Amino acid sequence: FGSSVAGRQPLAVTAMGVVIQCSIAVLLVAFLIFSLWVTVPTDQTFENMFPNVIFMHGWGDMAIEPVAADNSTLPELPAEKMTALNGLYGHEMMFYHKTMDRFIPWEDRSKYRVWSCSVLCSPPSGTPGSSVALVLYSQNPKRHVWYVVELNDEDANSPVVYGRTKFRKNPHYDVPWVTHTPGDAVKPKNMDGVFITISWSLFKMDTPEKWTTAACLLLGTVASGWACRRSMIDDDD
Repeated sequence: FGSSVAGRQPLAVTAMGVVIQCSIAVLLVAFLIFSLWVTVPTDQTFENMFPNVIFMHGWGDMAIEPVAADNSTLPELPAEKMTALNGLYGHEMMFYHKTMDRFIPWEDRSKYRVWSCSVLCSPPSGTPGSSVALVLYSQNPKRHVWYVVELNDEDANSPVVYGRTKFRKNPHYDVPWVTHTPGDAVKPKNMDGVFITISWSLFKMDTPEKWTTAACLLLGTVASGWACRRSMIDDDD
């Protein structure tokens, strides 16, 4: 009886090792797929400035008064509801929504690009059938602005605008956000906590934290390689 138990123990250890290896392999494949999803460019051009996925975060610090497509203000939404805008937005090359023409003229359809809510984000209003999108509108070669909007086929106010960036001469993701107002007579409020982040910025070594992380990863890789080599030498001895 004792020998049979002892015989089963190596089998159990082997099976556990196989399960661990398979789990690690599955996690690596999933991480690779996710990395490709968030880093591939939106199209195959050298001038492309944005990846397939954009991460927006920082909403929830203040209440927002949305602005409808006809430039009228809507009831204020509390700060806790605005956290719904935080999340991952995926690029939609063939985007179309019938209410978008109320906000950006059909003649300008080639001047804007859209990243739709993909993961973690949702419409702040909670209205069924609504969707959220990030819109980069290039009004002319030297006037670019981002908007975050909520779209609904059955809503006469759609698209509802929750905020925008300041206008810039060049399209870029690192732009200050402000509240959207129904006209120039109302001064927009700064939203210092709202940011757009892209995966490509991780490879831009512009902070001490990034340099420290890169150095730790390099040293860890070298140390692991040295430890594996020493282990192989000891096994040969």
